[in-house]
Amino acid sequence: MKNFTVYRKRDGQSWIEDNTVYANNYNEAKIEFANQIWNEHNNGCYGDDTIHFDAESIKETEGETSWYEEPGFYDMNMGPELVFADRELENGIESFSQDVNTWTIDKDRAK
Repeated sequence: MKNFTVYRKRDGQSWIEDNTVYANNYNEAKIEFANQIWNEHNNGCYGDDTIHFDAESIKETEGETSWYEEPGFYDMNMGPELVFADRELENGIESFSQDVNTWTIDKDRAK
């Protein structure tokens, strides 16, 4: 297993080392990073306004649901707006932005 550094940048500031992802290769690291972000959303790390919807839960929602795009986490304060799609768990992600922060495992981007 290798260590892949997660870098974080706040708008207007420089990149800093924030966390580590453990994986055998970069593609696995992207999947592990996506799982890490999904779990943080699920645990409310990005605020109370971010809610997970899937096909089953959208059926239970009363009212207008034309905003629903696909299973994932939606920021209900912003519209609602899809901020993290469940499909990203399969292929992984290299970066994620929330509010004024961006996280990445792409060391070339964090230069």
